[in-house]
Amino acid sequence: MDEDKKKRVSQRIIAVLLSILQVVAFVVGYFAVCLVVFFVFSLFGFDYDANPEIGSMISEVVLLIALFAFLFIPKNPYKKIVKLKKAKPVMYLLAGVVSLGMLGFTNVYFGIITYLSQSNEAIGKLIEEYSNQMDSQVSEPSYLKVLLYAVVVIVAVPVFEELLFRGMILGSFRKSMPQGIAIVLAALSFGFMHSGAVQIIYASICGIALGCVYAFTEDIRCSILAHAIFNFFGTTVTSILLDNKTFGISDGVSEAIQMQIFMVEISFILPAIICLVIMYSLYNSNAKNLKIKQEHDVAIENIEGDALISE
Repeated sequence: MDEDKKKRVSQRIIAVLLSILQVVAFVVGYFAVCLVVFFVFSLFGFDYDANPEIGSMISEVVLLIALFAFLFIPKNPYKKIVKLKKAKPVMYLLAGVVSLGMLGFTNVYFGIITYLSQSNEAIGKLIEEYSNQMDSQVSEPSYLKVLLYAVVVIVAVPVFEELLFRGMILGSFRKSMPQGIAIVLAALSFGFMHSGAVQIIYASICGIALGCVYAFTEDIRCSILAHAIFNFFGTTVTSILLDNKTFGISDGVSEAIQMQIFMVEISFILPAIICLVIMYSLYNSNAKNLKIKQEHDVAIENIEGDALISE
């Protein structure tokens, strides 16, 4: 008995190590593709700093192509990791509410660290670095550049990041460890991939929420939708409101609209938690029904087998 237990523990440890190695390989592949893209940019004299929207769009498209190419390699076992079950329409609605709750949490988080920055110089510097990083993502304003920026953050980024972090990384962890731990580890990897200390915390928390949406629906499209809604209201709308030079919105009107949006988003925090609980309940109910069905099918097969033997 002890030998069997030791064998199972050894097998579990090996499985966990293999999952970690798979995740490391995914991350290394991600950075390798990024380096190739930037090398090509420099080779052709492309000024990334002067055109961040175009650079981001090209980078995300290349990363998406590379990821799809990897997933669709013939007989690729990782293709089966990404879950694409057809979720019920209500799950998409619940995922949308969760996304708005994530935005509300992010607003509260930024409110807290902004307050703390008044008495903590280190936090103040981190917020300043984050603001400079966000400002650098949009160059001189124009309708075309804002449109390109929107395409990147609403379409390309959610599809790529959900396929990588929820589909592949979370999928790899789920094979060798309890689902809760797998969700947290995938969320942490998601958080740390967002450069900057300010982003790591809220990105990790949001990663847990997105991981739950994916795990409870087993449909990557639900988490992509939630991620897209988050980016739309959290980045694109804010950028348009702040982009007074292009859209002619006064500072007072811009601030008033943003405050209203922030308050609405904060009001979704509790509904988002409730929606996650509902999604978990539906997921558990489906899992139990599937188990009962499988046990019923096995029982029927046994009865039919016994009948054939008796004949």
